[in-house]
Amino acid sequence: MQDEKIIYIDFDGTIQESYYPEIGFLNEGVYEFLWSLKGKGYQLILNSYRANIKDDSLYEALVFIKKHNLPIYDHNSEKIYPNAWNNYILENKFIDDECKGIPLRKSKRILNREVVDFEKLNLMLQENN
Repeated sequence: MQDEKIIYIDFDGTIQESYYPEIGFLNEGVYEFLWSLKGKGYQLILNSYRANIKDDSLYEALVFIKKHNLPIYDHNSEKIYPNAWNNYILENKFIDDECKGIPLRKSKRILNREVVDFEKLNLMLQENN
């Protein structure tokens, strides 16, 4: 039996562009990127600090994910600190604006906010497959 291919994905600064606790705009390219990963057999698990905070913010994130029809399989009950970004390995990886080395871009909507650059990640995914 082949090992599961899991990717842990962050919410704030990754799926959406605002800072916690606000929920704002869907990050550009995230929808297409996540569905592409799902099509390649990856299971996507939400890995957000919102799970560590005992308020409604995790629920609000899950509602946002459902509203935007993102293929998130499950969520962690507590955030696992993300490891550094590696361009060549996707299995058991983190996609998180806090990953050292992950491509970031300036948000066009939120002043001084850097978010995950899904355009660059998509190019990397195409190059490595």
